[in-house]
Amino acid sequence: MQWKTVLMEPHPSIDDLLEHCHAHNLDADLGTMFRSPALRCRGKVFAFVGFDGALIVKLPHARIVQLASQGTAEQVTMGKRTMREWAEIALLSSPRSTADLWFGLVEEAHKFVSSQPGK
Repeated sequence: MQWKTVLMEPHPSIDDLLEHCHAHNLDADLGTMFRSPALRCRGKVFAFVGFDGALIVKLPHARIVQLASQGTAEQVTMGKRTMREWAEIALLSSPRSTADLWFGLVEEAHKFVSSQPGK
């Protein structure tokens, strides 16, 4: 019996997510959030990959509740404070499924943040 090595592609990197944004004509650049590389629109962070490898995105609270009810996301809690507009999206069992989900949510997060008035 011969063994076959199968390499799984990793989850999308922040560079993959930025490339996706540019391919879809979304105004995005790189910044940092909590010492992690992040995606920004007009200086505002809308997505980053946390230390545990999960995608963290800024979305309307109602959308986060919907994603949480589907088991796709959890609201982000920092210390004792739950962040209303930030969701953590875990890795799925399939790298392709993870990429599809993440790319869609990054687009949603960009749309949400870019629609907010500047300070």
